[in-house]
Amino acid sequence: MTTALAISCLDEHFQPAFDITAVPPARETLAVLSQRIPSIHQRAKRIPEIECQKVLGNEPFGDFSRAVYAMKTQGGDGAATATGAREYFRMCACAFLRNAYAVFEGVDNIVFDISGYDEKGERAGLNQMTARYKASGLVGQATALEEQYSGFSALRRAFEGLEKDAINGFDAVIPTRFLPEMLCAAPVWFIDSKFRRAHPKRPPVYNNPEVTFFCDIVGSKEFANLFQMYNRLPLGFADFRGDDLMPAAIAELITRVRGYFDFMVIATPYHDLATKEWRDARWQRNVDPFLFGFLKHLPQWAFFLGRWSGTGFFPLVTEMIADTVGHIRTNRGLLRNFGSGTPWYKGGGWGGNAVGESTVLRFADELLRAYERSRLFPFLHGEQPVTS
Repeated sequence: MTTALAISCLDEHFQPAFDITAVPPARETLAVLSQRIPSIHQRAKRIPEIECQKVLGNEPFGDFSRAVYAMKTQGGDGAATATGAREYFRMCACAFLRNAYAVFEGVDNIVFDISGYDEKGERAGLNQMTARYKASGLVGQATALEEQYSGFSALRRAFEGLEKDAINGFDAVIPTRFLPEMLCAAPVWFIDSKFRRAHPKRPPVYNNPEVTFFCDIVGSKEFANLFQMYNRLPLGFADFRGDDLMPAAIAELITRVRGYFDFMVIATPYHDLATKEWRDARWQRNVDPFLFGFLKHLPQWAFFLGRWSGTGFFPLVTEMIADTVGHIRTNRGLLRNFGSGTPWYKGGGWGGNAVGESTVLRFADELLRAYERSRLFPFLHGEQPVTS
């Protein structure tokens, strides 16, 4: 049974307080969840309803929208109320941490609750365990334990912040099989990573770990092509600019968790800031970026940490996907700027097997055909190539 709890990898003994079969079909729930918030999205682009229906026909996010809908409306004892939502969110977050980091069950002083924990006390228990590993010559195990605790701390701090507005936090854990949908909604990414902080001068053109990490999660050359069309040399947090000013709460959260996540992403619908090969496009920006966190040891999950509007993940998302398809359709001619020497991962490969104009143009046309045939997301997963 596909439920929010199964999707969020919660404790198998923790039973949902709702029946997923009573939730409307995915298209209907996504249509409801993706409605713009009038008081907040006044500056958002106006996308024709027929285009939004076309996006819904491509069935983005599968049953994930149903799960989030169920958690927002039925989860726990009155999750639709502020108090009920906080209690239910806290219970779900604790269960997720306990399941994802079961390795810490045997470490003294580790607390899975998202409040009332003592990091100094936990550090003492962690030091005891790493000392045992090192005494046994298991230095790699000690390093792995430290890396996992860093991720555990990042998520606990993030969940603690999201609890304040829990009704918009039930989509905090997104399976990375929906990374194609996330990229289509907000394709221009500003990335902060542990690698970038260790090598701040210039990102590598070949074997860029910020490119390879995200392309390898999905694994298909189709996703790699789309990602690099917009992010061949990803921008960093210092490059972030736009009409949407980052709320103070988001900036504060970044300060609290930035050193813990392996990758943090400000994902934007700022198509005009895409990789330099097609920045000549005259394109009206959409609004309302997302903030995501990623951990190498949990590649199956993306962590939605907030949004400039504070509305949760889904509002406006179908319109944003339609806008990206429109950007590709309108500006495909600029893809000729991807010359024969452009470094490329997967589709062309690194180390001299660069992509060329014909490759990128052909891919864009295949993507548009897949979209028109309501097969966009299987196509981006490499499951159903479209050749004619």
